[in-house]
Amino acid sequence: MTSLQLLSCFHHDNINEFSKIPKDLIDFREPLDVAVDFLDPILKNGASVVAVCVFEGAEQCLSWIFGNVETTNLLDNRQRNLYHFAAASKNQNIYQMIENFVPVDTNFKETDFYGNLPIHYAAYYGNLQILQYLWMNGADLNAKNEDGATPLHFAVKNQQLNIINFLLNNSVPIDTFSNDGVSFL
Repeated sequence: MTSLQLLSCFHHDNINEFSKIPKDLIDFREPLDVAVDFLDPILKNGASVVAVCVFEGAEQCLSWIFGNVETTNLLDNRQRNLYHFAAASKNQNIYQMIENFVPVDTNFKETDFYGNLPIHYAAYYGNLQILQYLWMNGADLNAKNEDGATPLHFAVKNQQLNIINFLLNNSVPIDTFSNDGVSFL
């Protein structure tokens, strides 16, 4: 099965086709090798097969993976764990699935290679429900990455008005500057 076929299974959550794949033919830790223009940038940077499944919100395929594949320490080449990809996913149920299957040592307080937390990804992708979930579970709405960017920086940059409103309604300061001097004003 090619990477593009795997991506298609995940995109359509086609468990019938996906479950036919012999496990020994897929290295679930390896990056999905797909070079197509329509692929979201988050998936073009070494995302593992499991991470792509999470991002695509393929609940049935992910359930099969969790039931058949060892999923501990699944970091991609940019140190992103499954929570980073779930925060970018449009499927709100994915976080719950990960919590049920992934060991506690893989959590939403781990940073990626650039110091981004899952809350940064949720803000970037406009995923309000997951951003609220992260906040209710202790994530810092003012968390800065290595460049000094906060979730509000990501939300403003990508015009995520629902995220901007939520952050401002929860007293996130607008006078914060990133390391390169970018502010919200």
